[in-house]
Amino acid sequence: MRSSVKSNIFMAQRMGITLILILLCQCGQVLATNYYVDNVKGKDSFNGKSPATAWKSVSKVNSKSFQPGDTIFFKRGCVWRETLSLTSSGIKGKNIVFSNYGKGPKPRFLGSTEVKTWSAQNENVWKSVESVPLDPYNGYYKGEIFFVTGKNPALWGRHRASLSDLKENLDWTWFQNYVFIYSDTDPNKEYSSTEVPQRQQCINLKNKTNILIDGLDLYFTRWSGISYDWSFDMLDLSGLTIQNSEMGWIGSKYLLSGYGTEMAYTDMTFRHDTIHDCGRRGISLDIYGSGFTVKNVIIEGCVFYSGMHTTGIDLSVGSDKYTASYDGVIIRGNLFYDDPATTENSNQIFLQNHHYAGGGATVNNILIYSNVFKYPSSTSIMAEGIQSCNIYNNTFYDHNTIKGQSVCHLWIDAHNTNIKVKNNIFYTELTNDHLGNGIAITSLTDASEIDADYNLYYRKNSNMNIINCRITFNSNALAGIRKILKWDMHSFVSSDPLFKDPSTNDFSLKNGSPAIGAGIPLPEVKCDFSGNLFSTPPSLGAFEHENKSLNKR
Repeated sequence: MRSSVKSNIFMAQRMGITLILILLCQCGQVLATNYYVDNVKGKDSFNGKSPATAWKSVSKVNSKSFQPGDTIFFKRGCVWRETLSLTSSGIKGKNIVFSNYGKGPKPRFLGSTEVKTWSAQNENVWKSVESVPLDPYNGYYKGEIFFVTGKNPALWGRHRASLSDLKENLDWTWFQNYVFIYSDTDPNKEYSSTEVPQRQQCINLKNKTNILIDGLDLYFTRWSGISYDWSFDMLDLSGLTIQNSEMGWIGSKYLLSGYGTEMAYTDMTFRHDTIHDCGRRGISLDIYGSGFTVKNVIIEGCVFYSGMHTTGIDLSVGSDKYTASYDGVIIRGNLFYDDPATTENSNQIFLQNHHYAGGGATVNNILIYSNVFKYPSSTSIMAEGIQSCNIYNNTFYDHNTIKGQSVCHLWIDAHNTNIKVKNNIFYTELTNDHLGNGIAITSLTDASEIDADYNLYYRKNSNMNIINCRITFNSNALAGIRKILKWDMHSFVSSDPLFKDPSTNDFSLKNGSPAIGAGIPLPEVKCDFSGNLFSTPPSLGAFEHENKSLNKR
């Protein structure tokens, strides 16, 4: 009897605890709140909880705290010239979300003030009618100004030290709260506006975690689109997703400064973003912190173009005093491209470990697959001091067309270990081979540390070089590559892969392509550039056969 009573009491307590947990979960769902921001019809005196009672300013958002699961919606078609500074963190499974609502172009966060009107001075020098309180080129964060036109979305200005130095179109300087430019035509007719950077970034993460940024466009800052809080060294943080957003026209390309994003989080995802025209790096994964390892970073379905130092992804550890490491980065299904005639020297992916000799930071388990790399102006992928990296099923297409210097698809610099290069297509039509321009792989790392096989190398002129690993090999030297380097035992050389339409970035394979079904199954690689499952055996390159019916992942 006593045992039965105890059992009943225990069951009642258990049911009570379960009920409390259910109620707590339901309360958590109820407490999640949507907020709206509209800088046309909104007012900061409103409660912000509906489109009809939307807040107006970013500063209002910055003054509020939020709960896990809350979403802050910014109205499409609106523009804010303020920095969004995050005040609250979510929890795992319940992000704090910053997104958009309504119709029209995505909401824009601009780090600039706008100049729309110019007054003539003398000798083709023009002065802004609107005052500009901050010199964009003063201090640590130096940015150029941007001339917005109908033909080209924005042109980089070039800073000059004084009024007397303004001698060419797009030259500019700042003097006593005004911007002065050189223009041999009327800038009031030539440019729809001129953007003059004033703020360091568009979004300051303030070291907040479990954050989702979805569908916001960020332009014209002096330093970055999104960055961590510079008040601290980087911390061991987790939970950040940035998706469906655009970042561009940031910093100074002449000083090689400016970043689309700058942070390092475990469980961090970039998805379907467009990043371009950043003065130094598109996505900067460089770690300025110690004592932790960043894991599970995914960059997928993004477009990177018009870069300076690094068009796409820059990952670096071990600089200065810092010892933090990476273990697990996936880069898949992205498009990287540069102007084939640019004079810039940009890597599309740059991987670097300053502590290659041991005793500090490490970079392990980097997986780069099903990407398209087009017209590199320096390298498609540069690796130095990396402990393990797999480069699988990518399509590398052509090179810079004007440079007479080394421009290659893979530059495997010194001090790397455990590099695997498989199922890739390396293609170039260049006939210029001066100082190695057009080479597929250049390596200063010992050949024994590289496992290269099941690749297709196509160079239109087969007498030109395709591989340089202390010894240079042209397309006719496959036997030497196999004998001396022990690479590419199952690879093709000088076989046209028959792409469908490279001009539209359609690198799927036509009927009869030697790359169809020519790869080796790789357990890490499931899908091609378009998200289609690879066949067994898989095709080479980033795309499967154009006419093959495939399942999506």
